[in-house]
Amino acid sequence: MRKSLLLAVICLWWITGAAQIMKVPSLEDALKKLPARPDSWWLLDSTWYSQWNAGTAAWVLNEREFLSYTSTGALQQDLYLNINTITLTWDNWTRYIYTYLSQGGIQWQANQDWDTFDHIWKDVSYYHYNDQGLIDTSFYKTYDPTHNIFLNGSRSIVTYNANHMYVETDYQNLDTATSNWVNQSKMLYTYDASNRLTELISQNWNPGTSSWVNSSKYDYTFDANGVATGFTEYSWNSGSSTWVNLELATYLNDVNGLPTQKLYQLWNSGSTAWVNQEITMYTYNGSNQLTQTLDLTWSTALASWVNNTKDTYSYYTSGIQEEHYQYFWNPIGVNYLDTYYNLNDSIGYPSEFYSKNIDYSTYQYTSGYKYLYTYTSQHRPLVILNQSLSIPSLIWKDNSRRTDTYDVNGNCITETDQQYDSVSVQWVNTFRQDHFYTMTTGIHEKPKVSTYCFFSNPMQSGQSVVCPDLDAGKSYQILLLNMMGQLIQTVNLHAGESFTIKQNLSPGMYFIQIIENGKDVASGKVIIH
Repeated sequence: MRKSLLLAVICLWWITGAAQIMKVPSLEDALKKLPARPDSWWLLDSTWYSQWNAGTAAWVLNEREFLSYTSTGALQQDLYLNINTITLTWDNWTRYIYTYLSQGGIQWQANQDWDTFDHIWKDVSYYHYNDQGLIDTSFYKTYDPTHNIFLNGSRSIVTYNANHMYVETDYQNLDTATSNWVNQSKMLYTYDASNRLTELISQNWNPGTSSWVNSSKYDYTFDANGVATGFTEYSWNSGSSTWVNLELATYLNDVNGLPTQKLYQLWNSGSTAWVNQEITMYTYNGSNQLTQTLDLTWSTALASWVNNTKDTYSYYTSGIQEEHYQYFWNPIGVNYLDTYYNLNDSIGYPSEFYSKNIDYSTYQYTSGYKYLYTYTSQHRPLVILNQSLSIPSLIWKDNSRRTDTYDVNGNCITETDQQYDSVSVQWVNTFRQDHFYTMTTGIHEKPKVSTYCFFSNPMQSGQSVVCPDLDAGKSYQILLLNMMGQLIQTVNLHAGESFTIKQNLSPGMYFIQIIENGKDVASGKVIIH
């Protein structure tokens, strides 16, 4: 099944590029909602992180974050310090550093962990950009500070053509014994005269023969208008040294180039024929907005298509998405079970979101969570309430909440997390972030990812992120990184296109960066649940 679910949560996007909760039409529109500050801007200076001590009924400060900027307002260093509970001093923990070209584009960035043995910073991730602002070399390493060793690591080296498109990507692993990078796999890309990807070959490194061995291949097809019509996937047969059919995807499109049907089939070597696997059908409204996707899977026993999942979408007259439901087919009850829901207000801010899990043997709900949002008059998050699904009553009950407070300048100064205690019937403090700002002159804050792209936060891996507000005619690179600074995913896209968050990511916080022509256009955080 080629689908996933959404979620939602966080505050600090407005000033510091933290989490992306809402969709803003443009940065200029967003700034109009702020008090007039024609020549001066507030930049996040530091954040203090505290845990609540129930015994002393007091906040205990255990982490600090300090940010520094270049003279043009670009982030130069993001430093984290941890409290040493023995010496009661602040110790270096981790930092992110950035360097820029003279024309303003980013040159390289690194995430470093503090080596408590040698008292030096050690690179755990690194990204180098070419003159076009595209990453050509990157690596990450897993550092064990207790034993002062690297446990593992991986590196990628990317080659581009004259049109700044992938030609080859080489992946390497870290040999921790020798500290050398060794070949692992590679991807080879081929394009037609219109720069459409027509072939993608993956190869694996054979250390015994010191050579590359074919693994898989995709051949992509297009119609006369350049609209994708599908692909064929092959696997490599080393015995016969030939490509063997694996999967066939066939797309049908309407006159506007929008897909109306995608059929996926698997190759049956016994009958030497393609066998149905899955089919997805798409429906649109008069504005060419997606209103329904219906996914069916093939039943060999019934020799027919059977229901699988369904998504429905509705929109305000402005075109902003209002509701999105996702359903999973229940063959026992012969009905659809709702598993996901997202509601936005008329200007695109999420109002409600929930997700439910199902036991696929009994088709009963097993768990679920919901987020409800309230905002200030300036549309900044005020309270984000988290509820859990009570089984078997299927009633939503309060679980936790985040409350944000702001100063007179509109800066988010405190984020307080609380847990609901059903015994005492009251909210109990758990975690707090205090933010401090510096007034600067002539420096504009960096836009947030939500300025250009729409998604709810948190979200599940595999969910699509739509970026309608990127500048037309420009090429962008989207980077997804984990909290260690390790590059998880790289995507190239243009205005109005979407990308899909990588499947099967571990729950946690990730960073999204938008790069255009070497410049870090926007950044923010996303929570994967």
